[in-house]
Amino acid sequence: MLLDLVAVLGVSSLGGNLNQNQQNVATRLNNFFNNGGALPPGFVSVFGLSGSSLGNALTQLSGEHATGIQPAANLSTGMFLGAISIRS
Repeated sequence: MLLDLVAVLGVSSLGGNLNQNQQNVATRLNNFFNNGGALPPGFVSVFGLSGSSLGNALTQLSGEHATGIQPAANLSTGMFLGAISIRS
C-alpha cells in the first residue's frame, strides 16, 4: 500500500486571501514537494498554517520585507549627505 501526498498550500479554500507574492511562494513550495523534493524541517511547519498566519509566513519566505530596506537606506544616506553639504 502506498500513500501519495500532494501539497496544496495556498489553495483558496485552504489558505485564504494571499497576495501575488505569497501565492508565488506557495506555488513554488507545492511544485517542489509534488515533484519529489524533500523540504527542510523549517518549511514543513508552513503546511500546518492557515489564514493570516500562512500569509505572514509566506511573506517572510518571499523576502518581500527585505526589499524595503534598500529604499530606506538610500533615503537615510541622502538625508545625511544633505545635512553635511548644508553645514559646509
